[in-house]
Amino acid sequence: MRSILQVPGPVKAFFDQFPLQTYPAVSKKDDASVYEYNAQSYGFREQEAAQRSANDVFKLGVYNVVEDPESGCVLATDPWCLYAQLSLCKKNGLKLAHKKGAQQQQQRQQQRQQPALLVVSRLAASDKSLPILIEGCSKRNVRSTAGINEILSSRLRDAEELMYVSLLDSVVYDCWTTQALCELSVAKFLELYDCAPIDVALLQRAFYQTLREDLLERNDFSLRHLEISRHVRYMHLYQSRNAHQLTAPLFESCKAALDRFAALLGSRTFFSGEMEPGYLDLKLASYVLCFLSLDDQESSLARYLRQEVHALAIHSRAVIAHFK
Repeated sequence: MRSILQVPGPVKAFFDQFPLQTYPAVSKKDDASVYEYNAQSYGFREQEAAQRSANDVFKLGVYNVVEDPESGCVLATDPWCLYAQLSLCKKNGLKLAHKKGAQQQQQRQQQRQQPALLVVSRLAASDKSLPILIEGCSKRNVRSTAGINEILSSRLRDAEELMYVSLLDSVVYDCWTTQALCELSVAKFLELYDCAPIDVALLQRAFYQTLREDLLERNDFSLRHLEISRHVRYMHLYQSRNAHQLTAPLFESCKAALDRFAALLGSRTFFSGEMEPGYLDLKLASYVLCFLSLDDQESSLARYLRQEVHALAIHSRAVIAHFK
């Protein structure tokens, strides 16, 4: 009687002819993916080489980066991302990355774990808002933009600094966002908020509109400026006043706020009066540097800062020089 566990003859003959073979595991990483990762990663420079475990390293995810022409440092293109970048430098005793040394940095990153600035898609965040902070490796923790802002707010010295930061994150933030949405060209906007430009014009335009709508939702901008949001979303259907009439009051409020900060700074290098910038200095410099990264023809605020408020431009350069 044949057992139910007995292998049928034809099947046995087949496997005798073509025996099973166990192959080694396929690596999850290949040269192309490693190269692509390194091309989008910019390691912070450490004053002293530190031995770190894989779970003791962080990556700051940002929209995009630009090389600062004066210092050669790699800076995030968005004010909130740049503030987080500078804050990490201050807290951890790090120096800003340099594009000129990117190849050497990538080699060092492969040899040892290193904190880095990482250009990622906004889709890396559940709420499509950057920056995000990726901590650890096997035990990975991803902090959202809201979580990062909450931690940074807790590091301010007192209620007065919190008030000034809130002013920057409302009046000046709204002006920056309005300028990005209504003044910048499609190409320039994508340079700031897209990590992988699209060559096809039709797809580029659709992607551009999606990015703009996502930016409307960040920091509750669309709730504070309903008419501007309608103008951005439905500019071909919604009959509103022209963009200049909508944005002019925000620009005037921003100019008044920047003038106030220039008067508050006075002749001091930093607001704290010390040799090291505080978190209020980092927050203000983040906005000023992002405005100054634009041409005068692209941004009326950039033109205003260069021509009228030299003190803030000098202050922002001093902040970068400290972390250079």
